[in-house]
Amino acid sequence: MNWYEPESIWSNFDIANRDEFVKRYVVSGKFHKHVPEDIVKSFETVTYLLAHSYYHYPMFDEAMNKALLTLEMAIKIKAQALKIDLKTLPNKKNITRNKNLASLINEICEIPAFAFLKVNLDRARDFRNERMHPDKYQLSGIVGAPSINIMLFVNVINKMFLEKPILSKIQNSQISLDSSLAHLVHGGLFLLEHDDNKYAVNKIIEGRYNTDGVNEIYLLWVNVLSHNIEYDIKNYCFDPYVIALKDLITCPEGLMGKDFNDNEVTLSATNHPECIKILKNYKQQKSNVKFDDLNFYLMNLERHAFWTYEQLIYDHLWHY
Repeated sequence: MNWYEPESIWSNFDIANRDEFVKRYVVSGKFHKHVPEDIVKSFETVTYLLAHSYYHYPMFDEAMNKALLTLEMAIKIKAQALKIDLKTLPNKKNITRNKNLASLINEICEIPAFAFLKVNLDRARDFRNERMHPDKYQLSGIVGAPSINIMLFVNVINKMFLEKPILSKIQNSQISLDSSLAHLVHGGLFLLEHDDNKYAVNKIIEGRYNTDGVNEIYLLWVNVLSHNIEYDIKNYCFDPYVIALKDLITCPEGLMGKDFNDNEVTLSATNHPECIKILKNYKQQKSNVKFDDLNFYLMNLERHAFWTYEQLIYDHLWHY
């Protein structure tokens, strides 16, 4: 058996060696000090499975399975810490059963401090149910986006074990951010300046706030106007413009802040003729694209934006 021979498939993905593979696909795992040691130790196996996928492609799926089991363990540990019983009440025959994962998630997220985690916990549960009860052999590999989904699981675990004052700050800051961005989400015409580039923008689609208690991150999904939507659809160009900021100031005319490389970011209202022309072209293109094609385009932009959020949170938080 050639156990230590790299899979030949990696050349198709412009990966020339193991170091390039590790950089692109291995999630090392980062956990703050309040995450229980059992969870951290369990996740080490996920990392090894990802790394050894370089030699055996199906190990990607095993890494996902182990990550899901680690998340399930984390949910149960958190439930116990919150005095939530892991077993059901006795039935008429005085028999108790283990509560299913959905029930534990619901009970945890009924507590206001953890309510915002429910969407991602349910997403992970759906993954688990699909993968843990197969009716046939199915290989997902990198098509299943294991690395970014495992980053999501790491982020969720870290958030679950944050102290309650930090969880409250996340929720209160999110409410404040939503309010301060409302006029930009509503839409208009703006000029975005970032990384020595200028972009025409018609709105901020969404803003998200996160913190680990030490570091803060503001995530802004900005609708940079495409110059050719039909080309983007035909060539699968789904590249939402998501900015990670370490500080943010909003005002009636727009916003300003700094990214994590200390580059200034500004968004300001504009009536520049070139921007007006770009906006007019964008609206015309949207009206010309078939309804199903436009939905496909918007759905994929949203999906890629979600993945970008998780990667940026993973990259910039959980450093202590």
